[in-house]
Amino acid sequence: MVYFIIGFVLALDALSFGVWFTASRAYVRDVFGGEAYTFVVLLVAAESIAFTLSPVAGVLGDVYGRVRVALLGVLRAPIAVLMAFVDPTFIPVLAFLSSLLSVLFYTNVLGVLLGLIRGSGRLYGLITIAAPLGYGVGSIIPGLLEPVGGYKLVFIFLGVVGGLAPLMLLLAPSNPGGAGSPLGVVVRAFKTMPLRLILAIILGNLALTLYWNVMSIKLYEVTGSLLAFGFIGGFLTTILSTMARPLAGVVVDRFKADLALAIVLLAYAIYNTILFYTTGLVFMLLWLIPLYPFKDVAQTMALSRRVDQSLQASVAGLLNMLWGLASLAYVLAYAYGIGLMEAFYIQLILLIIASTLLMRLALE
Repeated sequence: MVYFIIGFVLALDALSFGVWFTASRAYVRDVFGGEAYTFVVLLVAAESIAFTLSPVAGVLGDVYGRVRVALLGVLRAPIAVLMAFVDPTFIPVLAFLSSLLSVLFYTNVLGVLLGLIRGSGRLYGLITIAAPLGYGVGSIIPGLLEPVGGYKLVFIFLGVVGGLAPLMLLLAPSNPGGAGSPLGVVVRAFKTMPLRLILAIILGNLALTLYWNVMSIKLYEVTGSLLAFGFIGGFLTTILSTMARPLAGVVVDRFKADLALAIVLLAYAIYNTILFYTTGLVFMLLWLIPLYPFKDVAQTMALSRRVDQSLQASVAGLLNMLWGLASLAYVLAYAYGIGLMEAFYIQLILLIIASTLLMRLALE
């Protein structure tokens, strides 16, 4: 029963993120026009920088109780609603606040899950199987709601769903915490992490989040409508990701997680290159290829298996921080005025470096 509850909470949260990602990117394009490619980098930075604090959220959960800390995520609801009524230039500020609360929520929900599965990639893939489906459903909701009530209705809906997900945790048993002092938890959780693994994950996250957020503007332009953008970029993509997720768990359990992650990042370098030079129907079909589940499972297991089960919220916090650290570069990218061409070359170089680091680690 607890597996189902955690899986449902993650799926509901993924649905809210699907709504946010689709609506915010399309909203930016509609409001800022040709400047959207640059402004979206600032928005991604605002969303992501909060995740550098994820280890703090994880340590708090391991010390004071993961469910208790995660419940603070309910405060995202009023912030999402407020987005519907402010000047669009202020949305990055609200996005940062919402992301900060999401850090407390998601880090500790993931910590609960990792503590339950004890390093099993197969169980991780199965329990999280509905999460990409939730994201896919969320991706088409803005296209259905916006014609009825505009972006205001979309952001209000986002607030309702974003607040409901943490409340569902009241149905799950709460771990009491007690993993030790905050400083002791930090030392125990992070002393076993190879520096090359940490650096490779940061570089891979920087490459993919920067490139795919910029490319999402291209997808919106190619599809030509908000509904088609959400249907192809979110719903269809995540249906295929859902189908691939159990297979990703089996693959990572059979092979070393470090090696699996190296291969996936190298595959992304090739895939992103092909995607860059295509457009139209071919571009949309390529967008659907489900590489992400293999990256997610491999990356998560590469860290989780190195740490004691009582510290899994701290592992989840580290995962989120490594994603958030990459976002610090977005501020510089925004100041530089980075575009699609620059993002393509940057991600290609970073993915090759990250794959090389992981390959060397896996073959030791």
